[in-house]
Amino acid sequence: MPTKRQVLETLTRNELLNLADLHGLEVEDRRVRDQLIDAAASSRKVALADALAEFSRDRLKELCRELGLDEAGREKAQLVERLTGQGRAGQFGLPHIAEELYQSARRLRVFTARPVTNDLAPARELIGLTAIELDARIRDSRKLL
Repeated sequence: MPTKRQVLETLTRNELLNLADLHGLEVEDRRVRDQLIDAAASSRKVALADALAEFSRDRLKELCRELGLDEAGREKAQLVERLTGQGRAGQFGLPHIAEELYQSARRLRVFTARPVTNDLAPARELIGLTAIELDARIRDSRKLL
């Protein structure tokens, strides 16, 4: 499987410019192809599978040929998978957010690690109060929970 940089190196200057414009990449000199490649390769904004999914099937086959990959297949998704090694999940950017999802799940697990042992009836009652009843309780300095 080729690296992101290797795939980017096979793209034309115009394709790289489109990629830079689409993702708002900052490049010192847009006329220099190597700078466009460096910017796209180092950017986390550029999901290669998403960018390649926009190319025609013929162009994807051409890229596969240039990188020495099998170009057989009728579906663009297969060609994109060969070029990126990410499969269908890669086309949706899932590998890029998987770590964030994992960390979020770990943080949430901290809050739900132990079952709730408190009586939730007062909270349910509080939720069911009207605004007038709630104001009256606050005004009378009565306990809310």
